[in-house]
Amino acid sequence: MQGVDTGLIALPSAVDRDGNLADVASQLTGTVNGAFWANDLSQRLGYTVTAGEPYYTSGCTSTAECVFPDAVIPQSAFTDPTKALKQYIPLPNLGTYYTTSAYKRTLRDDKGSVRLDANTHLGMLSGYYFLDDNALVSPYGGGNVPGFAATNNGRAQIINLGLTKSFGGNSVNELRLHYMRNMMATGNPLGGVGVSLASQGFTGIVPNDTRLPQGVMSVGFNDFSIGESVWPLFVWDNTYHVLDNFSKVRGTHTLKFGGDFSYDQVTFDFPAANNGTFGFYGGETGNDFADFLIGAPSGYSQGLVPTMYTRARTYALYGQDSWRVDRNLTLNYGLRWEVGTPWWEAHNQQRAVVYGLQSKVFPGAPTGLVVPGDPGIPSTLSPTRYNNLAPRLGLAYSPASAGRGLLGKLWGGPGETSIRAAFGVYFTSFAERSNSNQAGNAPDGYWWSSPVPPLFATPFIDHASGHDEGQRFPVSPPL
Repeated sequence: MQGVDTGLIALPSAVDRDGNLADVASQLTGTVNGAFWANDLSQRLGYTVTAGEPYYTSGCTSTAECVFPDAVIPQSAFTDPTKALKQYIPLPNLGTYYTTSAYKRTLRDDKGSVRLDANTHLGMLSGYYFLDDNALVSPYGGGNVPGFAATNNGRAQIINLGLTKSFGGNSVNELRLHYMRNMMATGNPLGGVGVSLASQGFTGIVPNDTRLPQGVMSVGFNDFSIGESVWPLFVWDNTYHVLDNFSKVRGTHTLKFGGDFSYDQVTFDFPAANNGTFGFYGGETGNDFADFLIGAPSGYSQGLVPTMYTRARTYALYGQDSWRVDRNLTLNYGLRWEVGTPWWEAHNQQRAVVYGLQSKVFPGAPTGLVVPGDPGIPSTLSPTRYNNLAPRLGLAYSPASAGRGLLGKLWGGPGETSIRAAFGVYFTSFAERSNSNQAGNAPDGYWWSSPVPPLFATPFIDHASGHDEGQRFPVSPPL
């Protein structure tokens, strides 16, 4: 457990929160954007506001000169979400800054393992189990001010089973079964949850994933942010692996043959911005907090990212020989055949770009954007290579004594120096992580960002024109 310092965070003052922005009046350089917005402000303020009118000019003391005389925003102009969310913004405690280290990061990490071995008539049996269970609480997971903690939990498990069997005095077989499971949950909201969007004054926001709780809206400013964590990630990673090796000593040769097979399952659940997220950066008035008070965000985003079930297989066969040519020279040579499939998604939630090809599965897709099932597009997107032949060659040479000269001093006596050389060809699969970067793309997922600045309370309505972008959620992707 350790206190985490927030550092110095510039926050609005107590008078700023009430609408008196005299201390930042020089930043109020914006003008009213659009007739629809001007009419909205007029209704809330009770006096006429016109498009293009400055919010404030130096020395302005009358509504005939600017929208907010004396750089004061009347509280009648505050939107309902503004009133609901102000309480989550702490007051400065060090001049114009806020800082604290009173909120702690806590970590619990428990590890344990068990191993059993038994010599039976089947051979030497061995079993091993390992567990790592951990939980981390980050006090500022959803923002950089207190109140929006998030948890990072993980559990890793490994099971190994082995059977080693000897056949006479010169042959042995090793069989291994391996299973690994790694579960990870990061950015899971802990603070700020349990507050409905409706109670915060929002209308028209419909979360697509009802598994996640509603909570304090995620809002970002130039210097700080508030709200529950909106980037949770849940990962389940299973690896199944079986391998067998057979060794036989025959004269001066040690022969070894074997193969292995592995199957990987990685499931990503990334419900990003399920409840939406806003940004205020001063695009309307020139000051981010003034924009927040009057409900003029710079943008809004919301997403639907479906769970992705990625899969891959790898299998291989090999044979090798370690040949003791004489007492000073040993040669190693062998050949490995290995196939690693590109990663695929169990529901074909992947896309590729093939210029000039029109998708048959989703005819409405832009030309060039194709999915598994389209002509020539396999579930793995890329073809699987079956001709991965990997030769290996190595030698170990121990020169005899070279007498008392320079070489003798360098090499020493027999068996004191070893010269080794090796050559090999190796293959590997594409990294699995490349698939998850496609999450949220059409047609399987959906990510919506307001094309122009929206209204705060109703983010699917454009701020300047009043144009309705239409209800974008919930979405039913063709899974």
